[in-house]
Amino acid sequence: RLAAFVAAAVSVPGDPALAAIAARAHLDVGWAWRGDGFAGGVSPDAWENLAEHYQAASARIEPFFDASPLFAPIAHAAHIIARQEGDQATLSKVYDLWRSADAGNPTVYSEHAFHLLPRWGGSHGAIANAAQNAATQDHDKLGAAPAHWLYLGVLDCEPEALAHADGALFVDAVRDRQYLDGTRQ
Repeated sequence: RLAAFVAAAVSVPGDPALAAIAARAHLDVGWAWRGDGFAGGVSPDAWENLAEHYQAASARIEPFFDASPLFAPIAHAAHIIARQEGDQATLSKVYDLWRSADAGNPTVYSEHAFHLLPRWGGSHGAIANAAQNAATQDHDKLGAAPAHWLYLGVLDCEPEALAHADGALFVDAVRDRQYLDGTRQ
């Protein structure tokens, strides 16, 4: 199927949707080569295959990355690539672009928060700062709800991150999410 996605993207080179689909297919195949185990159990060949597919995905989306506005699926693929590279500064920059392209999408915030955990080179303080920023960046449209979405990305796997949260902000974020969801009047 990867070949079909790539062929479709090549047949219409100016289509960001097809480029994003081909990039995501490369990312999925790369991750399949890597496997779900711990990094220490991954073979050198699997790492090489992962890197090749991530490079191919990057090449697919690169022509569209400077578009204004940035197409959200392109930004999402770029965020996945930045996570693999492990550079927190680049990850945050790409997150800002993805958030700008798709601000109302909870996945933007939860995936980013997960990769701010200490196990990925981030910190609980970085998550708290990202929540504060998320609550203010699109406040006119979303209220503080993005802070709640951000914390949902980490609470299942690392609930101690909430100990670093601003309690009042978290309550406001939950309330605003309920308003957006229509579950609170």
